[in-house]
Amino acid sequence: MSDAVVSKVTEMGGTNPAKVDLVASGFSYRQPATVRSTTHRMIRLPERANLTRYRGLCHVLRGLTADRQALIFANTTKEALAIARHPAVEALGVKPLHSDMPQSQRDWLLNSFRGRRIRFLVTTDLLSRGIDLPGLQYVILFRPPEDPTGYIHRAGRTGRAGEGGEVITLYDKGDWPMMQKIMEATKQNFENSSLPTEEELRSHAYAAVATEILSVPSSSWKCLEDIARELVSEGKAREVLARVVSLLNTDAQLQPKKSRVSLYSGVPDFTAVLISDFDHTLYPSVDALKSRVPCPLERVRKAEAGWVADAPNASVDYLIKSGAVEVNILDRVPKTFDAEKTKKARGRGVPWRHARELTKLRAAKARHKREARRSALREGMRMS
Repeated sequence: MSDAVVSKVTEMGGTNPAKVDLVASGFSYRQPATVRSTTHRMIRLPERANLTRYRGLCHVLRGLTADRQALIFANTTKEALAIARHPAVEALGVKPLHSDMPQSQRDWLLNSFRGRRIRFLVTTDLLSRGIDLPGLQYVILFRPPEDPTGYIHRAGRTGRAGEGGEVITLYDKGDWPMMQKIMEATKQNFENSSLPTEEELRSHAYAAVATEILSVPSSSWKCLEDIARELVSEGKAREVLARVVSLLNTDAQLQPKKSRVSLYSGVPDFTAVLISDFDHTLYPSVDALKSRVPCPLERVRKAEAGWVADAPNASVDYLIKSGAVEVNILDRVPKTFDAEKTKKARGRGVPWRHARELTKLRAAKARHKREARRSALREGMRMS
């Protein structure tokens, strides 16, 4: 960890701690903004195979300070659910709210968001108008809406009652024509920005720990003064503090810590990973998946959000950094399916998510045939 981070902890003094907002230009320490208007920002997603729109959203969310809330807009209910169920997004605590939910559940989610018990909420145009969300700092558009009017309504959720706010839109090359229409219709000055890098996110994570350390009440640390005095007795206070911050918040905030035993299978020296493929179209088979992965995979099984597998501990870092596939280290084991049983019957097959329904249908048809044969047999016996 750099001296700059340690200096920040020692110099902040515990009063009026600085905030860090990596979405803002410069990605550096700054005091809370006092601007009383809405800023419109657009972030173009890099054209890299290892950076999906979901991962871009995660970069933006992880770049916000810990006390900021964000309302994320998707264009459809299906997309909102896909966002909330993405493993990397779900790990950030993003909750979905859409029209297919019971009204009671929608009310509970909305009240929890207003009460700051939920930090990130992903929704559709259901919340784009007629809903008051006081103090909402960020509105994030997963992709541009289908028309400029939709943008105006979504952007109106922040910056209300004279408070400052930001609207951030993720877009790629194919979205640019709609972005041009939105800029022309709204007459707003859109700021171009880029996603924070992993190094910037790491610095942000350490800075968040600095703020958290200074917010600990004296009742919690007074009993540890003797231990602290002993640790710094040799004149290495800066080194000790750096070690403490490193223990509190290492790269584990950027990705889960690798285990020596697989969470999925319990096999030593392997790490359980999830390779994202929501519709199972990128890698339709185990062989297709293994051909894309630059390291060996063991015990590969199809799961709800992609493929679950064991990767050797020594190869996990390389697998993540290679960008060949979108991979996440598992902190819990998702439901898996037998890939062979979900192949299409008679060479035509059925998508894995319909396999259970197909099995039930076949069983019902078989029962119907058996009952029909028995009825015919009984009828024949009566006739004779």
